[in-house]
Amino acid sequence: MLKNLRDSDPLLILAGIILIPIGVAAVSLWVDTRIDARQRAAAEDLFRRQERLTVTQTIDNYFQGVGMLITSDKDVKGSDQIIIARTNALLARLTHPQDRALIIRFVSELRPELTKRPKRMLERAAKPFIDLANLDLSSTDLSYINLGQANLSGADLRSAKLLWANLRQASLRGALLDQTDLRGAELSASTLNRASLRRAQIGGTSFIAADLEDADLRDADTSDFEFEGLVTTTNFDNAKLANTIWLDGSVCAKGAVGKCAAE
Repeated sequence: MLKNLRDSDPLLILAGIILIPIGVAAVSLWVDTRIDARQRAAAEDLFRRQERLTVTQTIDNYFQGVGMLITSDKDVKGSDQIIIARTNALLARLTHPQDRALIIRFVSELRPELTKRPKRMLERAAKPFIDLANLDLSSTDLSYINLGQANLSGADLRSAKLLWANLRQASLRGALLDQTDLRGAELSASTLNRASLRRAQIGGTSFIAADLEDADLRDADTSDFEFEGLVTTTNFDNAKLANTIWLDGSVCAKGAVGKCAAE
């Protein structure tokens, strides 16, 4: 055996001396990497669970706090201002659309008047309200919700469900409503200029006297909406449609009202 070893190529022996430790180190590194990856994944999962628990506790505390204010505080105006401040602060902190939708539905059922924005700019500084502008509410279910006169300007409502929602006189200026289900919704006298409603379902939606100037309605579905035996059609009576991109991609003429007449 020693003779065979002496007759072996010195380069092969050297290579073996060098490669064996490298191989051992590589295997050790691979094992350590796998362990680190599992530990990292476990740590991330734990962090997500703790974060979810914190959010749930925060929302529960909000519900309890608002409930106590309503049942115990005789100063309705003062309690409403506290609810508005707490709600606006919480909505700004929450990161998941579903959590925001939960808060908004709670408020809309409890105090729908608190989401109504004052019509005049000067009143908005003096009269606080729950501001829903620029919120990400995509893919949430807000069906049947009462958000009349609410400020949803710039809100992301893509793929959300707003069936039979009351959005009368709401501000949806620049809002994203692509692929949103608005069937049967009430949007009369609402502001939708520069809003995007591409591929939205708007069958049976009421846009009476709504402002749709510069809105995008390409490929929106206006099929009649039937619900529990009630059939409704989309209504654009007296709606402002100037420069609106219509269902077929044509642009409505300036001054178009109630009906899109291409330029």
